[in-house]
Amino acid sequence: MYGNMTQNQTIDYDSKIIPKIKKIINEGFEKLKTFVNIKSSKFKEYEELEEKFNDIANNLEKYDFFNDELTYFLLITDEILYIIYENCENTSFGHYDFALELFDFFIEIWNEKIKLIKNYSTKELKKHENIKLSFKKRYHNYRREFYWNIYEYSDDFDKNEMYEFAKSLKSD
Repeated sequence: MYGNMTQNQTIDYDSKIIPKIKKIINEGFEKLKTFVNIKSSKFKEYEELEEKFNDIANNLEKYDFFNDELTYFLLITDEILYIIYENCENTSFGHYDFALELFDFFIEIWNEKIKLIKNYSTKELKKHENIKLSFKKRYHNYRREFYWNIYEYSDDFDKNEMYEFAKSLKSD
């Protein structure tokens, strides 16, 4: 990631962007929480949540130092939006707690990156690399849970594709 680990390096970023992205993330989380409590047609709310997630992704995409966070965000929000969409079609689908847990996980990833940016040093970078490994393992467990217990497969996949996909969920 960095060429010379023995020198303290800085991360160049616009100090105004972090609060802006954090605000958008919080708005997205609040939107997700309110979606759970809506009793009427949820497709409009789904579209608003998807728009909010796109806004967050577009802001993260502007900055190279948020590449890992963007990747997690895109993966996590795909799963959240799947759960929300399925609940729009069938209110008994459930799994809202899992969707909220996924978003909490992203917020944890975000907070760790902000912590690194604010306290950047070689020591903090090494700690962050270890934290990133734990995030990778945790996301693998979330992904496994999602595809084994929540996602409903269609007939679009053949047997061999399904075998390969299931195999990828087993390995770490």
